[in-house]
Amino acid sequence: MKTYRSTVLVCAAVWAVACVVAGEGAFALDPKLPIFTVKYDGGYGSEENDEADEVEPGSYRHTVLLRVKEELSRDFMLNLYSALSRKRYLTESGSYLYGYVNPDMAWYIVESLKWYAGLRAKWVGYDELDTEGRSKDYGSYLAKTDMTIKPVDRLKLIPSLQGVWDVHENAQKSAQTYTAGLNMSSRFGGWELSGRFRGSVRLPLGGESDITSRFNAEVGLSGTWDPND
Repeated sequence: MKTYRSTVLVCAAVWAVACVVAGEGAFALDPKLPIFTVKYDGGYGSEENDEADEVEPGSYRHTVLLRVKEELSRDFMLNLYSALSRKRYLTESGSYLYGYVNPDMAWYIVESLKWYAGLRAKWVGYDELDTEGRSKDYGSYLAKTDMTIKPVDRLKLIPSLQGVWDVHENAQKSAQTYTAGLNMSSRFGGWELSGRFRGSVRLPLGGESDITSRFNAEVGLSGTWDPND
């Protein structure tokens, strides 16, 4: 329950920050009224997992999502995503409940520069304990940002940074993950070339964590030739 209460407090703080930012922006920029979108998804029965080539046990699920979109100006936009979801297995263990709050913003500072930033606070709670009698509940907190830069015509660079902190009630599973990336694309003549790099490191979080440190790097390149261009 400690993780649940902490996540509720973080969610409330995220809501407050988003409202303050939206309010200040609304006062300064005389924006449009926000747009609200509510969505419900539900299901009942056994789902087929194509990747694992197996059928999951029978269950029912309900998910309610809310999105609030506010365009403070042509160059500055706010979004607030939130969700509450419940999945219960009919004959097996593993039932869970989760919810999250996820505000983000996009700011076109100048024509050749856009800044994106987002936060997310998520809580996951399970009906049962693990095989050792410990709680499986945890809170996950994310912060991410990226910049879209067009230094010259037909060249685009997108550097990005992200941090994720998973705080488990079973402190041995708590972990922190940091990711940096760079996407780039360029066009000249009939060619479009693109590349990406992403590196991430996962570390234990707290003195009781048993998580093993690890590093991962990914690189991708692609090229397209259109003789009609």
